[in-house]
Amino acid sequence: MWVGLCIPHRTFNRDLWYSQIEYRYELSDYIIESWMLMGKTKEEVKGMKGDEKNQYDKDVWTYYLGFVPSIGGIAPDILVVEFINGVVVKVS
Repeated sequence: MWVGLCIPHRTFNRDLWYSQIEYRYELSDYIIESWMLMGKTKEEVKGMKGDEKNQYDKDVWTYYLGFVPSIGGIAPDILVVEFINGVVVKVS
């Protein structure tokens, strides 16, 4: 019998983003589905999420989300933010 895992989903909260790094995955669905980063500049994204050692001159930034609870899951999840001409065009 398969038992599903209940993963909480939360709206984005900057304080949680910085203080609960291992639980960022709880915020990721909201970040993606709300389109909150779409059209933002690199400076705006950096102000909301930090730079996480992302290089300003690169067009793909990644953010560590922690380990999403799963059966057999061994790799951490990441949030990928893609830019064109310095503006967010995709978040996954």
